[in-house]
Amino acid sequence: MINSLKPFLASFALCCASGLSGGHALADTATETPAPTLTLVMEGKVDIGLPRAMGETPLGLRREIPITGGAFTGPDITAEVLPGGSDWQLQRKDGGLEIVAEYTLKTDDGEFIKVRNQGISFRPSETREGYTMTTPQFEAPEGKYQWLNEAVFVGTLRLSGDTPPKVLIGVYKAEPGQ
Repeated sequence: MINSLKPFLASFALCCASGLSGGHALADTATETPAPTLTLVMEGKVDIGLPRAMGETPLGLRREIPITGGAFTGPDITAEVLPGGSDWQLQRKDGGLEIVAEYTLKTDDGEFIKVRNQGISFRPSETREGYTMTTPQFEAPEGKYQWLNEAVFVGTLRLSGDTPPKVLIGVYKAEPGQ
């Protein structure tokens, strides 16, 4: 058993020594981990099509919602949402709605950015408040938008009151707390 752990322990020690752990996270002696701060980086209004029910699966009811357009704006980015993406949703048996949306942004200066926005939504109940939270991930080209590849983001979602409804998205950059 010990011999089987040696490669793992050696790799773990190497990661710690080489700074892959942030160089300080494992050696920190603080008793509390500071909460991250969130900074709004962009807001979006995304056009969607009618849901397509895929049917009951072993995990729950699966549906696809086409993403047909929209736009995002923020201090360092302005982009349109290109048609052709989808939001694959899974209505779980426990009431949770898993969200996995994938789509492409085209910035006002012609760059393409892949987006994968994954999260969960719960309606309010007697035991919890309702909420929808996501963790957007970006794949941007090197250069002006490279910062999107190098951070952790938190997203909020809600439906607009428009007919047909649009998805209103807030994207926040999570930064280490002090």
